[in-house]
Amino acid sequence: MGLMMLAAAKGTVIELETDGLDEAAAMKALTDLINDYFGEGE
Repeated sequence: MGLMMLAAAKGTVIELETDGLDEAAAMKALTDLINDYFGEGE
């Protein structure tokens, strides 16, 4: 598994793409993380 870093200001539009056997689970995990503000609150 690789390490991912995102340096994007609030309001930046990003595009996610996953690939592989667990791509659906990976996409859900990523969107859940983003929707939770990376665990840092609003």
